[in-house]
Amino acid sequence: MIFRLTELSGSIVHLDEVLTISARMGAATGEQTWGARYREFETKLNAAIKEAMVLGQGFSLKDAADKTELPNSE
Repeated sequence: MIFRLTELSGSIVHLDEVLTISARMGAATGEQTWGARYREFETKLNAAIKEAMVLGQGFSLKDAADKTELPNSE
């Protein structure tokens, strides 16, 4: 589960950058293709965020820190 959350985190950052660039290019050029690109990737970003939220339920950073600290303190 942690691997998938890490993978999703990277995807979310990437997709957010794609949306930012698409919005800026659309505003700068006025070309409709940038709007279509934005909407395509917006759907993917929303799906990644929703999946991360579902997987992240019941997972706290404190739990992860505790699991990491235990072997380090022995």
